Amino acid sequence: MAKRLYARYNGVDNDAEWNEFREAEKKGDLMVGELYVVEKVYMGRYQTEIKLQGINHLFNSVRFDFAVMKNGQLTAHRIQNDKDYNPYL
Repeated sequence: MAKRLYARYNGVDNDAEWNEFREAEKKGDLMVGELYVVEKVYMGRYQTEIKLQGINHLFNSVRFDFAVMKNGQLTAHRIQNDKDYNPYL
């Protein structure tokens, strides 16, 4: 069985670069501190995007912390170090 990946949204600062996140917050798609199920990780050499369950948009992964369920508890997870998500390993 494949592990289920979760992402917790950390919010954004006032940098204009993060407008996509602000728009998603306004629509109610993203809430700071909320935990989301990750449907897909698209890892490139310079940028990683994620697709969250129930949200029709790809987000840059930089504003999320990731976790997997281990022994019934969420445990921090670095997708960059996981060959299931990083095709360059």
